[in-house]
Amino acid sequence: MQSTDQPALIGLDWGTSALRAYLFNQAGDIVAREASDNGIQSVPDQQFRAVFETCCAAWLSAEPAIPVIACGMVGSQQGWREAGYAECPADLNSLSRAITRIDELAGRRFAIVPGLKKTGFMKIGSAADFDVMRGEETQILGLCHAADSNDLIRSERVYVLPGSHSKWVRAVADQVLDFRSFLTGELYSAVAGHTLVGRLFPANSTDFDNDAFAAGVACIRESPNALIAHLFSVRAQGLLGQRLPAALPSYLSGLLIGSELIAALDSFTSTQPITLVGTEALVQRYQCALELFGLRSLQGTSDSAAQGLFYLARQAGLFGTQ
Repeated sequence: MQSTDQPALIGLDWGTSALRAYLFNQAGDIVAREASDNGIQSVPDQQFRAVFETCCAAWLSAEPAIPVIACGMVGSQQGWREAGYAECPADLNSLSRAITRIDELAGRRFAIVPGLKKTGFMKIGSAADFDVMRGEETQILGLCHAADSNDLIRSERVYVLPGSHSKWVRAVADQVLDFRSFLTGELYSAVAGHTLVGRLFPANSTDFDNDAFAAGVACIRESPNALIAHLFSVRAQGLLGQRLPAALPSYLSGLLIGSELIAALDSFTSTQPITLVGTEALVQRYQCALELFGLRSLQGTSDSAAQGLFYLARQAGLFGTQ
């Protein structure tokens, strides 16, 4: 029998651009962390095992038989082994049953968490409601368990994970009921970096202009069906001196995030504050936008993916027995 202080599990949050590793004890506490810039896009010659073993070398040396669970793009078609997708709605049990084992490839007990998919129809006569997520499902499980452990009401909640592909998720207890993805972050990068609109933006500016951002949100709320025209107006306002170049990136961000909120809030509402999980800069923008919509929000724990990995591994019986 293992003691609660003995290392029991390695969890990997392995995305496109980074690898984050966590060492857990039997109780689920994170006792050590490691990080690598070797996201799946920068793994040389598909050497996933070598990258993993280098990142976690000290842990593996001390505990050669320790099991491992991974989530994120490591389970995509471009990753170590494709883990497929579980159908939404999905909960802790269904996700743990759908994990992919690659013990022979990894040389130890090694599980990869599946993503989630939607392949249904929203309503008669509508377009098919196709969507996928990979990695965020594990974050949501961690967030759901954190909410329950804080004795919050076990009611339906909305989680928002801003990023290149922003995710809105409805969940209750440990079940993901529905989700929707928005290309907001990637669209911002494309417009700012590859169109005439971004030609007026200051180089390498990361300053946030709250007033310009709020103006962008207000503009798209007034005419939500004119986003394409509003995007060009960002350039026009700069050329005509209506807005300083330094304020244009924040104005564009307000337009796009405001447009996302308008679309998402048609389906994702909750009596509880919306939980935001992401970088500090992105969370700040979404908090500001939600306030302009008259909605409350709170910031979720940054270790939600790690905790989700632990719960999934425990449910799948990956550790705890010798």
